Amino acid sequence: MIQKLFLILLSIPFLLDAQTTVKGIITEQNSGNKPIAGVQIKALGSTPEQTDNAGLFQLVFTSKKPGDRIIVSEISKKGFEIVNKDVVNNWLIPGNPGDKTKIVMCPEGLITQNTLKYYDISLAGLTKGYQHRITQLQEERDKAKIDVKTYGEKAKILSEQFENQQKQLEDLAEKFARENFDDCSAIHRQAFEAFKSGNIGEAIRILETVNSEAEIAKAKEQKAKAENMKKEMNEMLSQSDSVIEQNIKKLLFQADMYTSDYRIADAERTYMAAVNADTTNFESLYSYAMFLKEQYKHEESNKWHHSAIRNSRSDIERNNALSSLAFLQMQMYQFEQAEANFKEVLSFVKK
Repeated sequence: MIQKLFLILLSIPFLLDAQTTVKGIITEQNSGNKPIAGVQIKALGSTPEQTDNAGLFQLVFTSKKPGDRIIVSEISKKGFEIVNKDVVNNWLIPGNPGDKTKIVMCPEGLITQNTLKYYDISLAGLTKGYQHRITQLQEERDKAKIDVKTYGEKAKILSEQFENQQKQLEDLAEKFARENFDDCSAIHRQAFEAFKSGNIGEAIRILETVNSEAEIAKAKEQKAKAENMKKEMNEMLSQSDSVIEQNIKKLLFQADMYTSDYRIADAERTYMAAVNADTTNFESLYSYAMFLKEQYKHEESNKWHHSAIRNSRSDIERNNALSSLAFLQMQMYQFEQAEANFKEVLSFVKK
């Protein structure tokens, strides 16, 4: 059986399909980011998913890459509807695998209910503002500050502006209804509470207590400082990683030279220095495991093979280490373990 598996492994290249995982979270609108469990998510090219108790889900695609569009066929839970449809309709595979797409839902019918409510509030505020401006204009005319012709022209402009604003109120009301204030500042939320109570003037007063231009300028200055510090830190990290990597490669080459000169003890000491330099470096771990196998130090080689497998960065690296471990286990007469590892490699190859 082992010989058959060995022959199969030699005849099949390690060509593995890449998988792309998209992570996300579903929360309830204006609830303090309360997660919603049990939401069904279906997207073309991915297996159906369901949110867990933390509202988290992940979709696995076998034929998509960053920037590709995600076509959603269903996001549903009884009694709920989607709030931020624009996010779902324009959903793309993110460039950063760790990014989470946030989808917001609310009780079914709440958007329509709030849209009507906010429309009435906005219309009342718009009408009040229009009437105030007309009254001011009339007072200017009555006090002879403007003539009748100027009054007529300005009144006409105000009327046209009022009609145009009315036409936009429905879209504006729906925009308010779909806003998730969990993602807004405290002042923003406070102002919206005033708006919901019908006090647009108070909402404006609250918003005007914060000088947003000054806050933005301050934040940009802080961001620039942080980015400079981050850049310097990244450069230091990159330089350090480069020095470590270069010296690991140098040590591995040095170990090879010692082996070629039959200085086995020096080679082993040098391999050990390489693996200690970075205990997650697959190349040094795998090279050391192979060296130990060649020296018939089977138990030690077995240990470092497992370490290399744990730190493999790709299916190809993992399969190579598994195959080597299986051959080592055959030498150790551990035929059942060897067969299991060969089968695991084959399961990846056949995908």
